[in-house]
Amino acid sequence: MDVRYKPTYSRDLRKIKSDADLVKALFNTINNLKAAKNIQGIYHLKKLQDYTIFYRIKIKLNEKADYRLVMAIRGNIIWLLRFLPRHKVYDEFP
Repeated sequence: MDVRYKPTYSRDLRKIKSDADLVKALFNTINNLKAAKNIQGIYHLKKLQDYTIFYRIKIKLNEKADYRLVMAIRGNIIWLLRFLPRHKVYDEFP
């Protein structure tokens, strides 16, 4: 699948680049997104309630590092929208 990035995602990524384990887990998830042939091939994908194209993937390393990767999927294009801690993501999205 084709993965594209929104500016909000890039800003969120700059905030966490000091945590190497979290960045590694995020890039492993993005590689899985790129390798998927269709939406059914994406691991741990969950559709957000009350939305038609918005999904999330939970990335949890420990109790302190509990993040959500929020994306929009339209056809074969995945737009990465936000990458925030669990307690903030649903306040700032959409």
